[in-house]
Amino acid sequence: MTTKRARGRPVKYKQNFVSRVEDFSLVGMTDDEIAGALKVDRATLYRWKSNYPDFCDAIKRGRGRIPW
Repeated sequence: MTTKRARGRPVKYKQNFVSRVEDFSLVGMTDDEIAGALKVDRATLYRWKSNYPDFCDAIKRGRGRIPW
């Protein structure tokens, strides 16, 4: 009996990033700065925004609460 193994590189995305990116956007960080803070490439950040709706929504929520 064989077991299936995951293929490819393990995903760096973690659910706790959702609250972090909301805080990052709240203080006005750009996508480039958020990517740097999470230690990922900007393309990875854009992919996560596309693949994880809660992640994208957290960024929008944070940016929507900026007082200026």
